[in-house]
Amino acid sequence: MPTNGLCALKPWYADRPAGARGALARRAVSPDALTAAGPGCTPGRSLIVAGRR
Repeated sequence: MPTNGLCALKPWYADRPAGARGALARRAVSPDALTAAGPGCTPGRSLIVAGRR
């Protein structure tokens, strides 16, 4: 199967968070903890984005 279009970008995209993924794994942070932290981080992230405009 040829690798073209968006499929060609998948290896590059999948490797981008490798450093963060490794750090989280070394600290045994569960995926559930990241999911729970998401809603808590959203207001702060919104303020940062709004401040850049």
